Amino acid sequence: WGSEKRGRGVRERTHYDQYPSLDGEVGNRDVLSSYIPVHSSEISPIDGVMMIATDISDLVASNARQQRLVTASVIAVLAALYGLLFFIVRHADHVIRKQNEQRMHIQQNLQHVTTHDALTNLPNRVVLLDRVTQSLTSDARRNNLLAYAVIDLDTFQVLNKSLDHHLAHTALHTAA
Repeated sequence: WGSEKRGRGVRERTHYDQYPSLDGEVGNRDVLSSYIPVHSSEISPIDGVMMIATDISDLVASNARQQRLVTASVIAVLAALYGLLFFIVRHADHVIRKQNEQRMHIQQNLQHVTTHDALTNLPNRVVLLDRVTQSLTSDARRNNLLAYAVIDLDTFQVLNKSLDHHLAHTALHTAA
């Protein structure tokens, strides 16, 4: 009532379990009460306060329905976006896994190509040097002796030029 005494109107929303009306007593109503100060003249003090009560129950119920509808719509849109994102991420994961498998396969092939002879598919000099170094290091620790032999096919180039390449390759395979 403080604002009414200063000459300003006040509004408040109130919920009533039972509310008296011209139609009799009604229940479960939301009411907007407006309190308006009454003056006998513009310069006179407030003579009284007039209360106007407006039933806003239908408006409150409509507002609650709209809020539920908006909430359900937002949840539905978020669920659809989540489902779409799930399939996008799943597909991306599949693509990444496939690319990783391809990369590993390429690395294995590259490793094989760099450590094996293209013609005989036997380990090449890189592997030989690695194994000899490992053996020398291991035998030096154990005070063992190591011996190895190298066979050089000096006439292979002559064989390759004079015979059919296929026959020369077969001879190289047999020697290996």
